[in-house]
Amino acid sequence: MIMKGITIGATAAAAMLIPVDLASAQGTGRGPVASACGSEIARYCAGEKHGSGAVRACLQSHRHGLSGHCRYALNNTGYGWRWR
Repeated sequence: MIMKGITIGATAAAAMLIPVDLASAQGTGRGPVASACGSEIARYCAGEKHGSGAVRACLQSHRHGLSGHCRYALNNTGYGWRWR
């Protein structure tokens, strides 16, 4: 029983040491901005890396072409309050 606990603890500790690039683990975004701005992301920001803030910055730079739903998501999530 003690050996099982040690094995589980060692496995958990080793997993924490493995570096993970969260942006690539995430793939395309799954949050409210990704949901509300899917077509705008595909149109304006297809080459941007998700999870790094690059997609949000790209969308902000194309605010004039965004739908109302997309602008609302940008304004009301993350650091969106800065852009109001």
